Order: sequence, then structure tokens, then C-alpha cells
Amino acid sequence: MSLRCYYRGPAQSNEELVDRLLHIPYQSGMIAVDTETISIKDITCIGIGLQIAPDESLYVEVWPDPSDLLLLVTSLIADPSIIKIYFNANFDFRVLEFLHDTDSTPLPDYTNIADPSLMAQIQGQSDHSLDDLSFSLLSYSNELSIAGLLEEARIECGRKSVSMLDVPFEQVATKCLNDVWATWHLWENLQHTWPNTQNKECYDIDIALIPVLKSMEQKGLLLDKEVVESEYVRLRNEVMGYADVCTDMGFNPSHPQQVGYILASRGNILPFTKSRKQLRTDEDVLSELDDPIAKLVLEYRSANKLLTTYIEPWREQDRAYTHFRIDLSTGRLASFNRNLQNIPPAVRRVFSPDSSNFNWMDYSQIELRILGHVSHDTTMQDAFKLGISIHELTMKELWPNAKRYGSNGEDSQEYLNSKTFSFAKVYGASDYQLHRKTGVPLDRIPGLRSAWGILYPQAQSWVDNQYNWPYDYVESDFGRRMALPTNIHNMKPHVFTAHRGKCAINYPIQGTAADIVKRAMLKVKDYDLRLQVHDELVFDGEVELDESLARIHPEIHTPFNTYVESKWK
Repeated sequence: MSLRCYYRGPAQSNEELVDRLLHIPYQSGMIAVDTETISIKDITCIGIGLQIAPDESLYVEVWPDPSDLLLLVTSLIADPSIIKIYFNANFDFRVLEFLHDTDSTPLPDYTNIADPSLMAQIQGQSDHSLDDLSFSLLSYSNELSIAGLLEEARIECGRKSVSMLDVPFEQVATKCLNDVWATWHLWENLQHTWPNTQNKECYDIDIALIPVLKSMEQKGLLLDKEVVESEYVRLRNEVMGYADVCTDMGFNPSHPQQVGYILASRGNILPFTKSRKQLRTDEDVLSELDDPIAKLVLEYRSANKLLTTYIEPWREQDRAYTHFRIDLSTGRLASFNRNLQNIPPAVRRVFSPDSSNFNWMDYSQIELRILGHVSHDTTMQDAFKLGISIHELTMKELWPNAKRYGSNGEDSQEYLNSKTFSFAKVYGASDYQLHRKTGVPLDRIPGLRSAWGILYPQAQSWVDNQYNWPYDYVESDFGRRMALPTNIHNMKPHVFTAHRGKCAINYPIQGTAADIVKRAMLKVKDYDLRLQVHDELVFDGEVELDESLARIHPEIHTPFNTYVESKWK
């Protein structure tokens, strides 16, 4: 038997070790799991570590010489009767799913799991990494790190480009077992540090949501091949048209240095990058320039990103897939590896339902309703109770002569700007950002901000107080603790103060909204849920959504709109 494993524990024969693993479901019923991969980008699994008792663990090789214990180990990970403890389960799930696709191992169980990384985050711990938490809570420091092992491998191999495959088996195994030991003991520690039952419930909700997210990831969305092809032709022609114009003007729009040079030669003043080797040409900088070339470059980049990130890869696929993260600071879900939450409405028509229709619900102004609640702003609360549009109320105060609709029957620019001003209070937009988003002259922005504060005085007072929040964390209305950022990036003091202040304002609002939406997802999990886009849930096929979804928060009514269409719009 080729075990190809590294074992820590009471000395025993191969047969005794196999018997020990076979009896885990009937003895401790618990394991901690960690996977090692070739690199962060290449998630090919090279080994799996298990902690099977407080002081007993083993590491099995997966690649290039698979252990004969691999099927047994992955079967334990797939067993729903065993508690599996992961540190950042989302990453290990992706690795194990890829291993399933390549080596036909069992898929991991997503239901009976624990995650001390998520526990620490929800408890408001400022340290989120395995090493930091191990040191602060366990007084333990892993002497081996990926960076250190790779540096040793570079010296040993004499190459700059190395991966974990270049690190000796024993070192990879030791590092993995150190990590899985820390994962087990962090879970034991954090079980006893819940500040209250409400906080623990937030963790239970997140864990319960993981199987729902996995189902959404695995189903994906059906692609309409004809629409994908038409979007490909449209965007390719658009990109080529922009590129031709830029080429005729003597620069390549894909080359930042050339973009910087042409803009500077036309009298634009651009800041340098941190390295001071070239001029900055990122979106924030170009958006501030009143130069048609800057606008042209931004249009080129936008179209090219849609083309290369989404449409071109989908030409070869039948379905669009994504992955979800649940570990953002506010608990909000994020989509990655094809971010379907960022698909512009105009491009959503590339998706088709597997049934006859998409159904979707969209919470109405949920974050402003939460702002009105937490600030006890009577103007906001009364408007919501009477069904008056907050945005129209804001518009009448900021632009008294404006009308809701323009001559074309669509929302007027003033109405759209009113929405922007209200959400700016939630997200902490600067005067420059408001100027850029609305087109309102910069010197008028402070006056409009002041008018907003007069209309909603209690909301303004709450925002001001939150900006100067003195504690290390804030809470959602459901008890989720969200650690405020520390100045780990060595920002200038005034920049960091502004960033922290914005987070102190936004986190309680966005965190409460995320808690509501996640509870809603669990209520509708038996329907064919396909996608979550912040305040929007998209279903394939018929659904019956009742008023309980608008009453998840006991004190905030969160109404929603529903839609049924053959295309998601």
C-alpha cells in the first residue's frame, strides 16, 4: 500500500491508521480540513491535511503521486455525518470541486461544516488571517509560510518562477498540518467567545446559506447563443472603432503609458503612479478630465472589458457560471470568477431561463429604509410609511423647479441626481465623486449637501456621529459585528480617517441589508434560485413570494417589486 502520507500521532501500522480513519464517524465525528494547491491561481490540489483529534493529524499526497488513502480521505470530507472544520471554507471547496472534476473524487459535503475564519469575522475580530488569529488567540506561530517555502525553493532550484510543486513533500506536509492544527484549535476557542446569541445566529445563517450558494454556482445560467454572438459582433465593432480612432491620433488605448503621454501633451495634468515612473491613467483620474480623448479611452476600456471578460469566453460555453464569497467585511455576498453581479442591464439579455420565464424580486430602497430606521429620521420614516418616493422628496428640496420625468417620459436628470445624493450619504461619496457622477458643478455640491442635511436632520446627525465612531467595530441590526479597518496600508492620516469614517457609516447599513437578503434567500431556497445581485434575487421558473419577505426585520418594512419576463432585465 502506497500511503504517501505524513502522520502525526501515536505510532501505528498502516492497517491501524486506515482503521482509525474508518472509525472517525463513530468516534469523534469531527475533522479539520486544509488543502494545498500548486498556487493561489492554479488550484490543482497537491495534498490534503486532516486533523482527526486534538493532537493527531495526517497529510496525504494528491499530486503528482496520489496516496492510496485519497479516496478514504475525500469520502470522510463528503460524509454529512462528520463535522468538517475549514479555515476559509470557500477556497477549500473550490479546490475539492476541481479535484472532483479531474479525479472523480466525491464532492465535499456543504451542510455539516464550521469555519473559524467566518466565526472570527462575525465576532468582530480585527485579525482575519490564520496566522494572525493563531498568534493572537492561541499564542501559536507557524514557522512555515508559503512565501518562505517558495523563497527556499527559488534558491534551491535556481529559478525565479517556482510553485509548491518545487517544495519538498515533507515541508509542504508540515506546513499543512500546522495549519490544520491551528484550524481545529481556533474553532475550539471561538466557540466560547460569541458576544451574544444574536451574533451567533448571524454565523448560523451564513453557514446555512452555503449549500444554497453552492447550488446556484453549480446550476449557472443558460446562455442564448444568438444573443451572445450578436453582443460579440456589436462590442467587437465598438472596440475596433474606438481603437481605430485612437490609432489615427497616434496612440494605443490599451497602453497606459501612451495614454498618459497623449493626454499630457494636450495640456492635461495627471498625477504620477506610486513608482513615479509613469502617469496615472486609471478611471478615477480620467473621469476628472474634460478632454474628449479621456472619455474615448474610458469608453474603449468599458466595451473591451465586457467583450474580453464575459462575451468572448461565453462564445465557447453553453452556460455562465460564477462563484460566491460570503466573507466580505459587511457580510454582503460577492460574485467572482465571472462576476455576474456586475453585468450591465443591457447585456443581461444574453441569459435565458431553463423554464419559460425568469422571475425576480428587487427590494425597494432597502438601504435608505435602514438609514431612516437607525437614525430615527422622522422625515424619512414618514415618507416610507406614506409611500412617498424619497428620491422625489429629495429632488424637490435640492432642485425645487425640477420635475420627476423628462420630456422623453423617463426619469429626469435631477431625479437621478437626487438618488445619487441620497446614496452618497450611505456610501460616503466625496464632493468630487458627486460632481463626477451627477455633472453638477463642483462649487454647488456643498450647498446641495447642506440642503439634504436640512431635509433629513436626524439622518445627517447620525452620519456625522458615525463618521467619528470611537470603537473598533460597528454592528448590524442583527448583531453582526464588523471590524473597522486599521491602517495596514500606511495611508496618510487624513486619508485613513476619511476611509474609516466612511466604513463606520456604511457598514451598519450595508451589513443590515445583507442580513435581510440572506435570510430572504433561506426562506426561498426551495425555489430555483439562480443569482443574487445585492438587493435582487433571480429565479428560474414560477415562484410565490409572500409578505413575510418584507417583514424579515421586525421594525423595518422592506417592500419589494416582482417581475416575470422571458429575459432578465
